[in-house]
Amino acid sequence: MKQLSLARMGALALAISAMTGAYAADTKSVAVTAIVEHPALDAVRDGVKDALKAAGYEDGKTLKWQYQSAQGNTGTAAQIARKFVGDKPDAIVAIATPSAQAVIASTKTVPVVFSAVTDPVAAKLVPSWEASKNNVTGVSDLLALDKHTTGDGLVSALQVLQACVRSNKTIAQWLEKVTLFPQVMINVRLQPGQDWKSNQQLPQEQAEVEKLLGNDGRVLIRASGTEPLVRVMVEARDAAMASTCAERLAAVVRGS
Repeated sequence: MKQLSLARMGALALAISAMTGAYAADTKSVAVTAIVEHPALDAVRDGVKDALKAAGYEDGKTLKWQYQSAQGNTGTAAQIARKFVGDKPDAIVAIATPSAQAVIASTKTVPVVFSAVTDPVAAKLVPSWEASKNNVTGVSDLLALDKHTTGDGLVSALQVLQACVRSNKTIAQWLEKVTLFPQVMINVRLQPGQDWKSNQQLPQEQAEVEKLLGNDGRVLIRASGTEPLVRVMVEARDAAMASTCAERLAAVVRGS
């Protein structure tokens, strides 16, 4: 752990595998706890599970998976930590600082992977930003302030401008050989309690649309980080095709 960077689900899965010595042929046990249920924290949990599945560790087959939320209560977080340590899983994933502190205080032997922690050193999860050399590792969501103070596309825009200055080329010159395809985005407003991720039809429809587009387009479906929306974006060589495909996918999301 030379540097704790922005949380990546694949990195968490790799960290878990490395710490457990896991192989896809074995059955491994992973316990996950979060201080509270929140879309951002739920995304970490779901991302870890998806990444492990992609690596060959599937719940009920090669993976024993358990999850508990402390519902915002640090006392409950401590109880969950002790329970999980007693279960002796191959690794514990602790999401957010209070849950990570509770788990790390409860064990010096069970591998612990933390996430959604801004400063693990200040939180006393690890002694420094260097490799911990113990049973604890993880990723941080600390912003690299030498690059930016905010997220989204502002940093990308600044980096593009920096590249233009260094290369002495204009953006127009860089784009001479780039073909820009039409994009259509549809914002689907979610109803209270609507779980669009559990829609079994959506992955099927997305795969069919991506097959239809081939190398001449792409699909991006994601939840908004600030509103109860699912954003459906389709890029295609033809604007009509992009619109048709986006409407097709949006209709499936609405039916979740």
